[in-house]
Amino acid sequence: AGAGPVPEFERIAERAGVAARVRFLGRRDDVLPLLGAADVFVHPTAHDACSLATIEAMATATPVITTRRNGAADGMTDGCEGFVLKEPDAAALATALLALRDPVRRAAMGAAARLLAERHDFVRSVDRLCALHDELAGG
Repeated sequence: AGAGPVPEFERIAERAGVAARVRFLGRRDDVLPLLGAADVFVHPTAHDACSLATIEAMATATPVITTRRNGAADGMTDGCEGFVLKEPDAAALATALLALRDPVRRAAMGAAARLLAERHDFVRSVDRLCALHDELAGG
């Protein structure tokens, strides 16, 4: 799910022989049920200042595979809430996906992801920013 050239992705899946097992949904406004149904959230980005989708996935207790180039990974510990790849890399991504085939490991990482998301929710973040502002302003 997400914006992108869906027909091109479908052609790639067809050539790879996986078209019957893959669905490209395009841009969606109803992401929460999709995240709830996912086993893993994969976002192997080359650059994303702070992916809201990554944080939303963690909030639904979904383990994440992303890269250090995703600002949302700054609070993650590789191997705890999911996997944080050094950069987009197909072999490293495949290794991480294979590691998450274990349902017990997936559940543990999903629970850790949820805890991380809860520690960084919007209200707490705003409260911390306001407190920092007050401290820096001398009051």
